[in-house]
Amino acid sequence: KKKLLKNPFNELNLNQNEIVRFSNGVAFELIDKIGEGGQGQIWLGKLMNEYSIESEMLQGLIDLNVEFVAIKVLFLRTEIEKINFKKEIKNLHKLTSIYQNEPTSQGANNFAKLYFNTKKGKFHILVNEYIMGGELTMRNAYKHILISKDKGVTYYLKIIEQLIYGLNFLHKHNIAHRDIKPPNILMSDEIYYTIEDPRSPINVPVIKYVDFGISCGYYEMNECIAGGENGLAGTEGFIDPSLYTRRSNNINDIYMADIYSLGVTIFYFIHNFHIFDIEEFLKIPHGLTYRFIRTYLPVKSYYSLKINRPPYTILDFITNVMLENNRDFRFNIDKLTSIFDGTYPYLKYIPNYNAILKMNNLSVDEEYDDCNCDDLLLE
Repeated sequence: KKKLLKNPFNELNLNQNEIVRFSNGVAFELIDKIGEGGQGQIWLGKLMNEYSIESEMLQGLIDLNVEFVAIKVLFLRTEIEKINFKKEIKNLHKLTSIYQNEPTSQGANNFAKLYFNTKKGKFHILVNEYIMGGELTMRNAYKHILISKDKGVTYYLKIIEQLIYGLNFLHKHNIAHRDIKPPNILMSDEIYYTIEDPRSPINVPVIKYVDFGISCGYYEMNECIAGGENGLAGTEGFIDPSLYTRRSNNINDIYMADIYSLGVTIFYFIHNFHIFDIEEFLKIPHGLTYRFIRTYLPVKSYYSLKINRPPYTILDFITNVMLENNRDFRFNIDKLTSIFDGTYPYLKYIPNYNAILKMNNLSVDEEYDDCNCDDLLLE
């Protein structure tokens, strides 16, 4: 009697070197398990043309020169997980479609693309772009550069520039990430910018946002209302503190919460430690969270405060305007973008602003009057 092959998706029992083929005819070899959580697993998959059935999807992957993918296998137990999954698929399909039509637009390449999604047994599956690099940490940055003098500042600024352009791409297309943190930002093997150095060129990698599992968007209606606790979503220690005291489902407030989370992430990337001790933070009741975060709001970075490197003061400025506790005074994404494209009206009042002018070949209008710097954040 012919033996029936076991469907590995009946239970989450996947193994290395196993070949899986989906309903669209595309087959992959499971190379290695690269992630695991409460909802499922993430596998590195290799496209296997010889096991695939000719289809439009297969040809599309071949045309994109796709060799490896990230296969996210999820088992959704609760209604809220199912709602969030539908939003993740919808948002990624939208962003990927925009990227395909406008691949060179600013920030369009700063997220992991969704190739397709499907279902096998009781598991929901997403097949995404595989990012061959580690999460956004200073330790991983050392693989690319020995931080020193102005070259270190340029390296950091080119990373931050991508993070801001990428977030602007999301927000411009009415999508909020809502869970920005170092594990959800990866450093790819693509080159974004090369810093000339007599010893050897220093390559700045392309940065990608990943894991849109609790993202939300504004379509015909504000879809951020469903799936969150009165607008409060994300990871403890990276959530905008103003959401604890002034919760909101307003899409613009949620965009501002993304900016705060990115500010914490950038601070962590620059220093390799959190703004505040996360273990101590988790012990504190939510009612005290706002006061606790205010106490630890950074003013000076380690570089400018401890080792007196004035060029790094520009990093202090950028992180502080993103970490302003009152979201009414926090820099929005348009202001942050204007710092890097040279259109911010008070650019010359930012410490070491010449670092941005030099790396992006910009000039600044010197004819406007001196500002009242007390009003700088209000303009």
